[in-house]
Amino acid sequence: MQKLKMWLKMSLQTTSDGWIPNEVWNAAQGSNRAAYAQWIEVARASEASDEDMTVRRAGSSVAGRC
Repeated sequence: MQKLKMWLKMSLQTTSDGWIPNEVWNAAQGSNRAAYAQWIEVARASEASDEDMTVRRAGSSVAGRC
């Protein structure tokens, strides 16, 4: 989980508490969409191989954090 948080922090150029500086806001929105698409793709692959993560659970876990 810590690796995921660090990857998101670096990808979205956020501070450690999740704030995004105004000057990188537009770029961060694009990065956020790309990260979400990648997250859902991993969930689809997991779902296809009968693992615990499903697209529904992945979407709700992200929505619950917004």
